[in-house]
This record gives sequence, C-alpha cells and structure tokens, in this order.
Amino acid sequence: FRSGPRSTAARLRLESEQQSLAGTLYGALGDAREAIARVLYGKTRIAALTEEIDNSRQVLALQKVRLDRGDLSGVDYDRLQLDAQVLEADLAEARSEYEDSLAGCAGVLLAPCDPGDADIAAIKDAIVPAGTLLPADWESGLKARPDILALDREQAAFAQDAVLAQKKRVPDPTVSVGYTRDRFVISGNNPRTLAVGVTIPLATADRGQHDYARAAASQQEVAANQAGLLSRARSSVAALLQREASLTAALRTVQSGALNMADDVLSVTA
Repeated sequence: FRSGPRSTAARLRLESEQQSLAGTLYGALGDAREAIARVLYGKTRIAALTEEIDNSRQVLALQKVRLDRGDLSGVDYDRLQLDAQVLEADLAEARSEYEDSLAGCAGVLLAPCDPGDADIAAIKDAIVPAGTLLPADWESGLKARPDILALDREQAAFAQDAVLAQKKRVPDPTVSVGYTRDRFVISGNNPRTLAVGVTIPLATADRGQHDYARAAASQQEVAANQAGLLSRARSSVAALLQREASLTAALRTVQSGALNMADDVLSVTA
C-alpha cells in the first residue's frame, strides 16, 4: 500500500543524483576545454605580438635612416615609436594573461599545463563554424540538460512523498508472529509459546498532513529553482548568440574592408 510511492521516490532520487553527477562531469569537461583553449590562445597571441614587434623594430630602423636624411619628420618618427611602445605594452599584458591562463588550467586539470609546441591550430578541428553552434530547436533542448533533468526527477520524488503522506490517513496494520521455546518449565513456564498479534494504528493527530505540506512546499521550491535555471540558461544562450552575431559582423568587416585595403596598400608600395 505504501511501498509503491516510497520505492518510486527512492528510484527517482537515484536518477536525480545520476543526472547531477553527469552534469558535474560535463561541467568539468567544459571547464577543462575552455582552460586549454585559453592557454593555446594566449601562446598564439604572444607569438603574433612578438612577430609584430620584430617587424616594428625593423620598420623603425629603416625610418631612422630616413629621419637622419631628412626624408621623415620627427613627429612621424615619434608616432612610429609610440606605436612600437603600445605593442610592447600589449605583449607584456599578453604574457601576464598567459601566466594566469596557465594557473587557471592547472587548477582545473589538477596538473601542470604545458602546451609544448602546440598552438591555437591544435584545436581548429574542434571549432564549430559560426551559425551552426546551436540547432534551431535549442530552447527545447535545454530541458534535456542533466541539471534540469535532475531537478525534474527531484520534483517527481517529492510528488511521490506527497502521495505517501496522504496514505497515512488509512491505518497501516501490522501482523506479527512469534514463537518461544522455553526449557525452564520447573517454574511453570510454557515450553512452547506461539504468539500472533495484529496492530492497527489509528491516525488521530498525525494523519500525514505535515509530511504532505513539507513535500508540497519542497516540490514548489524545486520547481522554482528549475524555472530560474531555465531562465538563466535562455538568457546565457541569447547573450552568446548576440555576441556571435557581433563578432561575425566585425570579422566580415575586417575581411571585406581592412584586408582588401591592406592588400591594395601593399601592392602600391611594392
């Protein structure tokens, strides 16, 4: 009579813990991938800035010759020096961020993070093209997240607790059978005793109303937490989609405008 809701609630809580474990593992895997990507990006950025600084120094050396000959004004040369100093500052900042990413990666992986000869190209196959990051029905797919499913199973478990609490109104009889073999019969004890008992508890003050109220309140609390988690997930996805659109637009502007202009400048100067 009462074993059904009790066993169902236990099974649902087990499934909830399994989903929570899966969510924790997925979260740890995502943090590890992000930490490794930050390390590789930082190393690639340092290499690019170092190369740019070397080129800037070569340009400064050539422009110094023009300055000495009077073909270049001092203001223009100072502007080139200022640009080189900005690159030096960017390189120092990139190295600091790279050290931070190494420390963060070591904290996530619980092991030293040494990229070796690898750079950002090592994870190019894992980069998903823009526009294909999420399916069209991504909002419905949020409900399949392990943390959402864990809360869903928890709600169902509290619902079973409420059903169990309601069944406390009906007496739950207990039947007991006992057998006693007594060898101390000189005192008049019975050598063999068979006892059968039936206990029928009457629900007078406690009819399960308190357990029902607690289960119902817990179910509402879990439902509210699930709704809040879904809302935050939708907001995060919307923000990421907006950021993707902004970055894609900026990349198209650079590819269609700045790069073409740079190619034209190089072709003219060549």
